[in-house]
Amino acid sequence: MKYSIFLFLMLACYLQGQSGYLPMVKEGNHWYYDKFKQLSTYERITNSYVCWIEGDTTLNDTTYKILRKADLLGTEPCAPRDTPCFVPDIPYKLENERINGFIREDTVLHQVFFRSTLAYNFACWMPDFEYLIIDFDLKVGNQLTYCMDNSIVKVEDTTTYRIYKVDTVLYASKNRRALHFLARKPPIVKHKKVDNRIIEGVGLDMYEQFGGNGQYGNTNFVRLNHFCEGGTQDCSLPIAANKTIIRSDGKLYPNPVSDVATLIGISDIQSVTCYTLTGYKIDIPWREHTLDFSSVLPGVYVLQVATEDGRMVVMKMVRR
Repeated sequence: MKYSIFLFLMLACYLQGQSGYLPMVKEGNHWYYDKFKQLSTYERITNSYVCWIEGDTTLNDTTYKILRKADLLGTEPCAPRDTPCFVPDIPYKLENERINGFIREDTVLHQVFFRSTLAYNFACWMPDFEYLIIDFDLKVGNQLTYCMDNSIVKVEDTTTYRIYKVDTVLYASKNRRALHFLARKPPIVKHKKVDNRIIEGVGLDMYEQFGGNGQYGNTNFVRLNHFCEGGTQDCSLPIAANKTIIRSDGKLYPNPVSDVATLIGISDIQSVTCYTLTGYKIDIPWREHTLDFSSVLPGVYVLQVATEDGRMVVMKMVRR
C-alpha cells in the first residue's frame, strides 16, 4: 500500500512538471527580427521580417508544424550619411511570404527539431534532414546543441558555448525557465560577451534560431525584436493580417512631440495606449483629445487609439 502511494505521488509530481512546461512549437507564435548592416560599426537596421507557425504537414510519417516567414514593409527615414535605417510600417504589412521550414517539439524531452526547406549547403540547415536545434532541459555546464553552437558567432574559433546559469524570468507575460550563456550581442560590432538566454517557449532571445539566411555568420547580424504568443490578435503591436479595423484618418499634432500633443480627426475616444517598438506598454495621461508625453523618453513609439464604435486608429509617434 505504501509503495503504491509512493508511486502515485511520484507520477503526480512528474505530470505536474510536464503540465507546467511551456511549449515553443505552437500555432500562432510569432518572432519578429531586425536585420542589421554587416561590417558596420553602428547598429543600422536594413530590414525586418517575421517568422511564425501556421498549419501542419507530414514528412516521412512525422508530423510537423509549418514555419512561415515574410518580410515587413517599411521606410528608411535616416539621413543618407546614416543609412541604412529601416522602420517597419505600423500596422505591420507583410510581403514575400514563404515557407521557411518544418518544426516539431518533443514536449516530454523538451526538445525542438527543425527541417529547412532551403537548399543551403551548411550544417544544420540542409534540406530533407531533421536537426535538433533547442534543448530546454540543459543544465549548468552543458554545451548548447550542436546547431545552436554553430549558428552563433565565435569570439575565437575554439569557443564552445555552455550554460552558466539557469533561473526563471518573466518574459511575454509568463514566468519561464531561462538558460543563460555568454556570447556577443548581434549585430556583431564588438568582441565583448553579454548575457544571452534560451527561454522556455520562446527560444533564443537575441539570435535568429531558424537558420537566418542559411549561411554561417549571417545570423550574427540579426536580432530578435519581440516575440508574440497566441496569434496576431494578441500581439502588443497590431499586424495588418489581423481582424482589427484600422482607420487612417486620424493624426497626432505635433509629431514629433515635445511634451503635449493633440489627436485630430478622431471622435468618441475610448482609450489611448502607447507602446515601444519592442512591444512594451507605456501609460500616458490623456484627457479628451490631449495627450501628455512629458514622462516618455525620446524615441519612436506606436500609439493605439480605440473608439467607442470598436474601431482602432494606429499611428507612429516620435518623442523628441
